[in-house]
Amino acid sequence: MNWARAGAPQVSAPVFSADRAKAQILNLGYNDRTAVLSWLNGHGRAALYARGATDAQIGPPRPSIDAALATPNPWRQLTFATETIQAVPDGNTKVLGGFAAVRRNGRGAIACVSFQNDAPVAATRVLFEFPLLDDSGRTLTTLTLDRQGTFSTGIAS
Repeated sequence: MNWARAGAPQVSAPVFSADRAKAQILNLGYNDRTAVLSWLNGHGRAALYARGATDAQIGPPRPSIDAALATPNPWRQLTFATETIQAVPDGNTKVLGGFAAVRRNGRGAIACVSFQNDAPVAATRVLFEFPLLDDSGRTLTTLTLDRQGTFSTGIAS
C-alpha cells in the first residue's frame, strides 16, 4: 500500500517477494495495472470488478485497503462497433442511440436502441441484429432485438 501510495515507483533488481510482486504489477497491461493500483490506494474493489476479477481471485477483505465492499457487476457493457445502422430495405429507420451489455458468465445479454421511423407511414415492426465480433472481427453470434408495435413517422421510440 505504501509503495502504491508513493506513486508505484519502478523496482530495480527485485529480490524480495514484495519487490517481485511490485514488478509484476508494473508489468501488467495499463487497465489491469490501474485497477490494482486503485485498489491498493484504498479506492475499493470496483476497478478490479470492472476488469472481471472476483473476490475469490482478490482474496479476503482487507480493511486497510477495501473501502465498503460493493457487489461485483454481473454485466459487462458492450461497445457498438458502428455509430450507424443501415436499415433494410428502404432505409427509413434512424438509430438515435442505445446500449448493450452481456452477463459476465455469457448466459444473457440485453440491448436497448432508441430509433425513429422516417418512413411516410407507421411501422409495425423494427428488427435489429447485432453481430458479436471477436478481436479479429469474426462474427461469433448474432443477437436480435425485435420491436413490435406502432412506430409513427418522426417520433422517437
